Amino acid sequence: GHATLFEARSEAGLAALARVARAHHTVHMVLGDQDNVESFWHYYSPDQSASFASCRELMFQLKRPALVAADSSLLRLARAEDMEALLPVHAEMAFRESGINPLEKDPHGFRQRYLRRIEKDRVWVAIEDGRLLFKTDVALHTSDTVYLEGVHVNPEMRGTGLGCGLLTQVTDTLLKEARSVCLLVNEENILAQRLYLKAGFEFQGYYKTIFVRPGALN
Repeated sequence: GHATLFEARSEAGLAALARVARAHHTVHMVLGDQDNVESFWHYYSPDQSASFASCRELMFQLKRPALVAADSSLLRLARAEDMEALLPVHAEMAFRESGINPLEKDPHGFRQRYLRRIEKDRVWVAIEDGRLLFKTDVALHTSDTVYLEGVHVNPEMRGTGLGCGLLTQVTDTLLKEARSVCLLVNEENILAQRLYLKAGFEFQGYYKTIFVRPGALN
């Protein structure tokens, strides 16, 4: 897929996944446990030429609801009419990680993918007077774990406690449906790491993200 998150328990499994991935030229990004990703990449692109960017990330996990739940009537699931407020923010976050702005590279595909995510009730927002204060996306939802991504707090509201409170609301809701909530954060993003620790997340280990150079295996 466009974004491929994987876990593997054997070297043979990694090799098989890499063979399948090589045949699907829509793969844009792969991520997972740091050691697994590095082994996967050995099979996917032995000469390393298919990569144009990579970063190490910290995995954080939350298993218990917050002791004191936040309460804000601002939090809700995103709707299609919120797209214009959400797309530039999500695109900017993607650009900071990969160096590619999806609104410039593939505006139609990016818009359609994000609309599908909204229609599946996987985007949480807080919007006041047309201004986006907070958002986060459910990238993957299983009965065991929910993976969040794209956590954004309006720069004007950072340090006020609003972001932590809203994130806590989201995770409290999700923990009624799964055993844990996980998210990844770039190891250089210290402010985000502080937010997650404040919201009760705990560090679990290192992950790695590799962005695939377009057309590298064609």
